[in-house]
Parts: sequence; C-alpha cells; structure tokens
Amino acid sequence: MVRGLRLFGLVALFAALPVLAADDAKKDGDKPDAEKKATPSAGRSILAPQAPKENRYQPLRKVTAKMGTVDQGERTLSVEVTSGIGKYAKRETVDLALADDVKVRLLNLPTQYDDKGQAKRVTAEEKHRLKGDDPKLPGYTAELSSLSKGQVVEVYLSRLKGTPVKKPAAGEKAMAKSKGGEGEKEKEKAVDRDVLVTMVVILSQESSPPAKPAAKGSKK
Repeated sequence: MVRGLRLFGLVALFAALPVLAADDAKKDGDKPDAEKKATPSAGRSILAPQAPKENRYQPLRKVTAKMGTVDQGERTLSVEVTSGIGKYAKRETVDLALADDVKVRLLNLPTQYDDKGQAKRVTAEEKHRLKGDDPKLPGYTAELSSLSKGQVVEVYLSRLKGTPVKKPAAGEKAMAKSKGGEGEKEKEKAVDRDVLVTMVVILSQESSPPAKPAAKGSKK
C-alpha cells in the first residue's frame, strides 16, 4: 500500500509540472515592454560607447587656391585656381557650392598683442579649446566671415554619398553647339551643386599683417 501511495505521488508531481511552467510563462508575458527592454542583453554592456556618426560625404579631392569671394545668400565660394607651370601657367576663377555644414579652419592662430605691444602667449588649454569639437581636423575653428580675398586656402571637395555622377544630356550638348562660344560661357558659369565644399582651411594671408600697437611711452 505504501508503494502505491508513492507511485501516486510521483504521477501527481509530473502532472503538475506543465501547469507550473505555463504559469511562469504567463507571468513573464504580463511584464510591460519597457521592463523587458530595460534588461540589458548578456553580450552588450550598457556602458559601451555609441557607434561614431556616419559621414554622409564621399571625399573627392582637395585644391590649393587663392580666395576670391563668398556669397552666403547663394551659398557659393569663388576661388582662383592655377594650373600649369611657368609660362604655361593658367589662372581660372571657379565658383563652388558650399555644403550646409561647411567647416572653416585656420591653420595657424593669428598673433595677438597686449597693451605693451608684446605678443600674447597662447596656453595649451586655450589651443585645445580653439581646436573645437573635433581636434582631429587641421588647425583651429573659424567662421565663413574669416574668409577674405587674397588668402591662400585649401578647399576640400566632396559629394553626398549616393549621389550619381551627372552626364550632360544629348539635348544639352546640341544646345551648347548651336550657341557656340556663348553656350560654353553659360556652361562655365553654372555651379555644380553635386560637388560641395565641405571644408576650407586658411593657409596664409597675402596681405601684410596689421602693425603692432606702439608701446606706451615710446616716441613716435
């Protein structure tokens, strides 16, 4: 009889296991989604750094040129590019489109003077701050207003990723041929908005630097 009771108890225990498992699964299913998401996965730390922001530009090339003018309304930049050497050198003015987030950098910090006419020393902390948010970029932060005619600049040209290279249509070619030289001039004036200036680095100033302030008590 005792053996029969033990056998009956084992049968009852095995019969109750699926019910208990289903009850636990139901409790887990009743948890809100926010609580489920809050539990970090075993393979990823919640303190892991975020992935770097993807660059949306495809670099094309950089060009050293002489600064012309900036039209912030039309978002264009005019530079003078020299090709060839010696008597074969040819200067050409080119209009380029500015990217919405174009960066302007100063390769070297301009010298600043105090009231006594002595050059101010820039500390390492100040240089780090003037580097801006991305210290990997060349030089120091500047604005579009820092650009002026005659500066020697390095222009970085890029294209938005996924932008196809445009080819002139057959109708455009025929129109250019029919207009002759006039059509070629109009074609040169057009600004290619697919090629963007993403960064301008000011290498040097052509004009002479401002005169140092006279020291106090000095004779003129």
